Amino acid sequence: RRQRQMCIRDRTKVGDVYQITSGAELKGFADLVNGEEPGAKGILTKNITLNEPGDYAQKWTPMGASSSAAFTGDFDGNGKTITGLYMDGEDAVSGLFGYVGKTGSIHDLTIADASVKSMKTGSYNPKVYTALAAASNAGTISNVTLKNSMISSGGYAGGIAALNEGTICLLYTSP
Repeated sequence: RRQRQMCIRDRTKVGDVYQITSGAELKGFADLVNGEEPGAKGILTKNITLNEPGDYAQKWTPMGASSSAAFTGDFDGNGKTITGLYMDGEDAVSGLFGYVGKTGSIHDLTIADASVKSMKTGSYNPKVYTALAAASNAGTISNVTLKNSMISSGGYAGGIAALNEGTICLLYTSP
């Protein structure tokens, strides 16, 4: 029996907001943001576990993976939790989001049991940004909670953002 991978386009869009209910749909939303719609709006309607058997189990690619295609939309966590975010490599930018542009917004979200590591080194690009929510933020991050998570970086590291040129407010961390 062949299992079909769900894409965000297979799911519900209410108005101009994508409804995200699974890890596969979150991956689809990331692909959309990293492709033709960096200003996409999304809302979590369920708690999501990444890297769970039967779900999308892979190393995560950040939304807004490059500075030229920063996330400029709205990501509403809706009070839900993303569990199991995993990154381990030599990427210069690591996190749920890579680059968040000036109009980008991430809010009302919990990130739990995450492991984000980046050990890129070298003289050509010594800037490495590693965080759980956004590696580089120029937008707004609010009401984000971090639980039981780990960050390791060969450069700059932060729980919410490794580099912040925007607004970060009302954040919570717990062991």
